[in-house]
Amino acid sequence: MAKISKRLVDTIRPSEQRMTVWDDTLKGFGIIVRPSSVHSYVFSYRNAANRKRNITIGKVGTLTPTEARKQAELYRFKIINGNDPLEEKYDPTKSFTVTNLIDEYLKSVAYLNKADSTRYTDICRIDRHIKPLVGNRLVSSIDMRFVEKLFRDIASGKTKRDKPSGKKFGRSTVRGGEGAARSTIRLFRAILSWGEKAALVDHNIVRAARNVDIGRDGKRETILDDPEAYEQLWHTLDRLSDPDQENENHAPIQQEATDAIKVIMLTGARKGEITNLLWEQVDLESGIISIDPHLHKTGRRTGDRRIIGLPQLAIEILSSYSVELRAGLVFKSKRSSDVIDLSKIWRRVREEANLPPTLGLHGLRHSLASHMAMDGASASEIMTALGHRDITSTQRYIHWALASRQSLAENAVSKLTEGISL
Repeated sequence: MAKISKRLVDTIRPSEQRMTVWDDTLKGFGIIVRPSSVHSYVFSYRNAANRKRNITIGKVGTLTPTEARKQAELYRFKIINGNDPLEEKYDPTKSFTVTNLIDEYLKSVAYLNKADSTRYTDICRIDRHIKPLVGNRLVSSIDMRFVEKLFRDIASGKTKRDKPSGKKFGRSTVRGGEGAARSTIRLFRAILSWGEKAALVDHNIVRAARNVDIGRDGKRETILDDPEAYEQLWHTLDRLSDPDQENENHAPIQQEATDAIKVIMLTGARKGEITNLLWEQVDLESGIISIDPHLHKTGRRTGDRRIIGLPQLAIEILSSYSVELRAGLVFKSKRSSDVIDLSKIWRRVREEANLPPTLGLHGLRHSLASHMAMDGASASEIMTALGHRDITSTQRYIHWALASRQSLAENAVSKLTEGISL
């Protein structure tokens, strides 16, 4: 044996019989010498089942000894980690990583047909949670324990971070938590299901992921259930955006941010529909917002434009903006002229207005829908107003209204019948 080098390769001559010259520094690395003068680099090893395998690296003359050695070292690394290079060579899915699968998914029609806001959310969950934790893992290694650990790691805050985002004054904050973990696992399951349809993922892997119990989201039923709460929120928004109101701890909130929240309150629109709203989508004369199908959540599936009615107060808010400024985004961040992030602002507003900590911005949408139901709106009318894809999502508001009406009736009658008994 000798070290396989250019000098050694140059001395090799065709042999009468096939033979192998082994390297004396890297076990298993050799050159197969043939009578035909077509010689090949080879790597010999035993897999996890102790079966002897030989994998051809490439032809002598096509690869240099150094290049062939590096490939042999890579194979050796794979074996140490429990993989079988020869099996991977003939079954590419065996070396297919989670990142490889995600890259294919992001080029798929299934992903590209999603609304812009949904694609953005998917990318955030992929880049913040899935890739950092399991991107380098093989798809073939996915089982229930794999998915359970991914869920636990996200829920426990393993991917939590708070650092500059790259934008001026911006920060990238990732909190993790059970809610984020559930949403991420649902996306991961969807990617695996797509992979099965694309013949990239085995059915047993998809089934294993589905069998992991990730719990259920808490019910987001907190709403503004009386006019006083609406009034309190409205006055708080006015106060916090007033530059004349001094506050030692906080600067005034940008007017565009409080206006955006007010428009969400008044229209029941989704947060993203308002923060991404363009002036070209606003028709103040007709009193509507019109969003193209490819720009809203359900439009890519229904093919319908999203029409949002503007009450008079909302029209007055939008009309207050100078005509010269009516281009691009309606509600721009002053710092970057980009989309306004309402998350932190809403938490401050909610606290100042003494609203329940479980009330999210989406709860304002639920609030309007619930009061529409109380006023007698039908499920189909609410479905149209909120832009739901099907009536199932709307039925809960009808149920809430019925329960509320029963409660109101009970309270009213109880006062009238205090002295009556059967």
